[in-house]
Amino acid sequence: MATRSFAVIGLGQFGRHLALTLSRQGAEVLVMDTNAASVAEVKEFVARAVRLDCTQQDALRAARVEEVQCAVLALGEGDFEATALAVANLCLLKVPHIVARTSSAARGRILELVGATRVVFPEIQAAEQMARTLLDAGGQGETALPPGYSIGRVAVPPSLVGRELREGLLLERFGMTVVAIRRPAQRDRGQALQSIAPLPAEILMDGDSLVVAGRTEQMDTLSRDLV
Repeated sequence: MATRSFAVIGLGQFGRHLALTLSRQGAEVLVMDTNAASVAEVKEFVARAVRLDCTQQDALRAARVEEVQCAVLALGEGDFEATALAVANLCLLKVPHIVARTSSAARGRILELVGATRVVFPEIQAAEQMARTLLDAGGQGETALPPGYSIGRVAVPPSLVGRELREGLLLERFGMTVVAIRRPAQRDRGQALQSIAPLPAEILMDGDSLVVAGRTEQMDTLSRDLV
């Protein structure tokens, strides 16, 4: 079987783990990032490691990115403009498959329009995996989230009580996905919590808490800034 070739652009937690995993599985991996230290950390574990700006088409061409079968844009949410420009550049260079990551459905649609052949939502996928694990195990046992992702619970702040879940905009604001709403079964007797399906139109109540999944680095931000 011919060796598959990939380009991974962006060496944050997601991109670095993806590149190393692909390489361990026998793929030929080209990694690219603007940070020299990040490139140096992985260069001995992949086929090629290049420091470059993915928004510059000439730089991508010089790295021979058009030779790979699939390119993955693994930049952070704060680099959406760079991700969109890179997708456009990869299209012009005729890379067969272009995968881009984001945590926003709206941004995902934009990336598809620009030319991404596939858009992935790690936060959503992590939450769905967590939900399946909880259901299969009855809420017991270990869960297997991807590295860099975790699950936690935050209290619903007074500002969101009486409002629909969708108004919290957790995905857009914090890159988090709501796995479940936890609510006292009998509010006046302090009974055990029950799980409520996180439907967008669900009205949040005083005493509710949200079980959320997403990037570990965002958990503290969510707990601090959810208002």
